[in-house]
Amino acid sequence: MKIKLKDVENFNEMRVKKGLTKTDLAEAIKISAQRTILICNGSVDCGVKVAKRICETLEVGFDDVFKIVKTEQTRAEPEAVAK
Repeated sequence: MKIKLKDVENFNEMRVKKGLTKTDLAEAIKISAQRTILICNGSVDCGVKVAKRICETLEVGFDDVFKIVKTEQTRAEPEAVAK
């Protein structure tokens, strides 16, 4: 599963209304500014812990900001695993 922003524009409005720059948000959630910028732009997915810290920092619920997208996982054939 992947955790993605529901709406990039809405997310950035929430961040601005809290008075946070992308760099401020990065410091608050304890990840690099580069990664935060990618998250804010919707370019990368978010991990569970980072998503939780973002919600706490912005004082919003998970479902207000993020959506969970199911991904197909490829599994090795049982024969390949046994070898």
